[in-house]
Amino acid sequence: MNAVRVLIVDDEPQARRLLRTALIGHGFEVTDVASGEQAIENLREALPDVILLAAWSGQTRIFPSLLSLLRRHHGAKLKL
Repeated sequence: MNAVRVLIVDDEPQARRLLRTALIGHGFEVTDVASGEQAIENLREALPDVILLAAWSGQTRIFPSLLSLLRRHHGAKLKL
């Protein structure tokens, strides 16, 4: 069985490291990036099963672009 792929988007390195360590420890396949722009580039290469986006940071401005990209690729499978 394939591991669930998680993309972490957070501008705080400590938060990314903590989440990455915890998720990998539970068998998840984890990619982490520091910005919404990096997330979009990552999504163009591979679509994760789950995206953890730090909404309290400056990343919220990129949210509409992320949603648009995800809807094009996932369509009806997208869950928010």
